[in-house]
Amino acid sequence: MAQSPEHETALNDFKAANISEIRMLCDRGLSRSSAISKILERICESKDPAQVVQESDMTEAAALAHRLGMAADDALNTLIVQREYRKLKANRGLSDVEAVVELTRRVRVEVPTHTPPAPAPALATAPVATATTAAAV
Repeated sequence: MAQSPEHETALNDFKAANISEIRMLCDRGLSRSSAISKILERICESKDPAQVVQESDMTEAAALAHRLGMAADDALNTLIVQREYRKLKANRGLSDVEAVVELTRRVRVEVPTHTPPAPAPALATAPVATATTAAAV
């Protein structure tokens, strides 16, 4: 069944959001694996994705990995995202497009729209330590 243009756009936005967030988290020093785990936590809304994995998921992930020629971890991550997608549709009554848009929202980090003002410098109430005063102590 062909996907609607809106669904294709939503999927492309979801992919782009994931790539962007992984890149940003890696730039901040996280490994790729840790960045992906962090994104999965966002998608699962702070539930530990590892705790929601069931034994049957491991079997399904292995079959998916074999069928699509992907790494087992990637297949398991795909199943976790797929489960959240189905939950959104079933529990909240979202359409396919709305569910993908919601997952994309969860992936993205909110960036402040303004820069908070810098704090005012504190007034010195004690003498500033210099090499001479430090040596006297």
